[in-house]
Amino acid sequence: MIITISGLPGSGTTSVANALSDLTDYHIISAGQIFRQKAAERELSLEEFSRLVDSDYSIDSELDNQLIKCVGSSDCIILEGRLTGHFILSEKIQKPCGFLRVCLKAPFDVRIARIAKRDNLTKEEAEEFTRIRESNELLRHELNYGVTVETTAYDVIFNTEVLSTVQIADALHTIYSHFPSDYSRGYFA
Repeated sequence: MIITISGLPGSGTTSVANALSDLTDYHIISAGQIFRQKAAERELSLEEFSRLVDSDYSIDSELDNQLIKCVGSSDCIILEGRLTGHFILSEKIQKPCGFLRVCLKAPFDVRIARIAKRDNLTKEEAEEFTRIRESNELLRHELNYGVTVETTAYDVIFNTEVLSTVQIADALHTIYSHFPSDYSRGYFA
């Protein structure tokens, strides 16, 4: 089973992926980590690399190819990132097994508070950076893939303001252990 975990910045995707990995021993492949590695390779800050990606759409293709290479033909992974629920449906990815697509959501103010704490920013700085980032990503994802996080169909959606990381990981562990191992229904045309 491949489990995808998607959500907007500050929704808790990395925390839930880590907690679920602890319960399942599944390997995490993080689109965000690949993004950070590519920024470091170019000796750019995340903000600088984000601006570069916004102006050069070929970089998304490069990032996608790296993600595809990481997924390979493994069947025990957690694929964490903004569009992984959509990405798993790509014909470019070998899927030796079924997959479960999870979306995490939280109100904007909750996400901003988390981002500010995580990145050691003021709430105002976190809000400004996040608004720009989300706006740019929305445009880029619509142009490159024809999707947004909001239009992607998921099998399970959690509100991370209401449930803790551990509660969500426990629930996902239960769900995935009862989910059909060959489930791979896609909702995209």
